[in-house]
Amino acid sequence: MRHRSHLSGPDRQARASLRKILGRNRPLVAGSLVETERLCGKPGCKCTRGAKHKALYLGTRVGRGRKMIYIPKEMHNEVRQWVQDTQDLQRLIDRISQISLAHLDERKKGRKRK
Repeated sequence: MRHRSHLSGPDRQARASLRKILGRNRPLVAGSLVETERLCGKPGCKCTRGAKHKALYLGTRVGRGRKMIYIPKEMHNEVRQWVQDTQDLQRLIDRISQISLAHLDERKKGRKRK
């Protein structure tokens, strides 16, 4: 492995961002958040007059299937950050992969010229 000083600016920056997110030591959760509104069915409840109950769920894969996990209100912000961190990591990994593929292509072309 080459020293980081040999990496391109965009590659170095993406890897630094990756380390920054991982350095937070927060949980990482792959999935998406789904906000729902529903009626509870209790007569006289505010939801029967239009103010439906809101709930947040995490949609994620478990094995071969999907699962919806209820997120309590006091955990909304925390879980949103976990999901956001995971999405940011995936985007950074994709960016690093594209940079690495371009580098591989350049190296292959250099070998053909020799």
